[in-house]
Amino acid sequence: MQAFLHRPLGFSSYPCVDLDATYLRGREQAHNQVISRFVIMAIGITATGKLEVIGIVVGDGEDESFWTAFLRRLRELKLRGVQLGSW
Repeated sequence: MQAFLHRPLGFSSYPCVDLDATYLRGREQAHNQVISRFVIMAIGITATGKLEVIGIVVGDGEDESFWTAFLRRLRELKLRGVQLGSW
């Protein structure tokens, strides 16, 4: 999983990237209790229309710093070719 999450993204161009977030419930091993965790997923769409998961991150909350860190991580992995615009 770590190799997948840290793989370079510069080998492909993604003109469109869809970001989505949700809360999922899961068991926390340390305290053996069920908790809600925030999950962000980035789906890249290639020029040929192929969908690829390009990033996933799990955290405790949906604040600006969490989103910023996730997007910076995608940039560090050489995400390129994203076009801004209204779809």
